[in-house]
Amino acid sequence: PRFPVIFLWCLTLAACGRPDTLVERIKESGELIVVTRNAATTYYEGPQGPTGLEYDLAALFAKRLGVRPRMVVADSFTEILAQVERGEAHIAAAGLTVTPERARRVRFGPAYQIISQQLIYRAGNPAPKSLDALDGMLEVIAGSSHEERLRALQAEHPDLTWLSSDVQDSGELLNLVWEQLIDYTIAD
Repeated sequence: PRFPVIFLWCLTLAACGRPDTLVERIKESGELIVVTRNAATTYYEGPQGPTGLEYDLAALFAKRLGVRPRMVVADSFTEILAQVERGEAHIAAAGLTVTPERARRVRFGPAYQIISQQLIYRAGNPAPKSLDALDGMLEVIAGSSHEERLRALQAEHPDLTWLSSDVQDSGELLNLVWEQLIDYTIAD
């Protein structure tokens, strides 16, 4: 008969000592785990150590919380939000565009930059007059906001097709357009 009372009392004590909010848990652990991607505009190892706009913002946030940042580079673009959803990272700092689909999955902080998506083709080639006039290979990053937008546009343009790459990043796709290995990509 005493075991249930003691057990409940121990559970109550354990619950009282546990941080309630994510911020409290981050402070208690001493580190802010940030999932990112390796890119010039987000995070990379420079000659003086970690750098990039997203790294700088995450590091300033960690400093404000009184903890150290721990950057985790996702294996693929599609893994960024998945790691936050699974609790493997506290936040994502990866130059992510807010889309309705993503907003259903995670909460976003305030935007610090406004971007627009642009269809990229090689200089010297004729500019396509419309999406229906695309004549060639269009490749985008798998799981990106660009792919989401193309799926939405496909309802109006049923012949619209593209390749989705888990391997290439935005810079590499731009280079493939320059080298004329693909005809188009989409970039912010």
